[in-house]
Amino acid sequence: MRSKTHPQFRIYTRDIGEEDAETIATIASHTPHFTIPSNYIVWMLASTQGSLCRVAVTANGHVLGYALTIKTVSSGEAFLWQIGVAGGLSSRTLNVFIELLRSLRLEGAKLGVYRFYFTVPGSHMRLLLQKAGASVGASVTPTGKAFSASHDKTFETEYCMVFSFGD
Repeated sequence: MRSKTHPQFRIYTRDIGEEDAETIATIASHTPHFTIPSNYIVWMLASTQGSLCRVAVTANGHVLGYALTIKTVSSGEAFLWQIGVAGGLSSRTLNVFIELLRSLRLEGAKLGVYRFYFTVPGSHMRLLLQKAGASVGASVTPTGKAFSASHDKTFETEYCMVFSFGD
């Protein structure tokens, strides 16, 4: 487990498990434009992706956030499907994002994964993830427009980005 150094604000990370499905769904339901993962999806990711799917928790086990990542067919790469934090997107949640990304970096390295591709809806989430990525030593590169749901006028264009940790 990885933790911050200040004991009052200690954040740990661990692999997701079936028991996290309800909390992940709750966090996703409060994050604009996120698909709410079913219990089956959480079970499937926990069973097939292992340490690339993480939850950030307090010392007493309260889930603060999660990252759902899928290893791709390209060597050394994974797709970060969702990274969500309880309490919404704010500067206060930045530390949870940082710990989740730090954990993904460490766990990914064990599996030979050094690049994480992801799409982000909205500029606020994009800025938070850029700050969090820079805090853990990632090169954060926007790669341009990935998807535009033109049929849904409330949905912002998503942009594809990549965290690179060297290889």
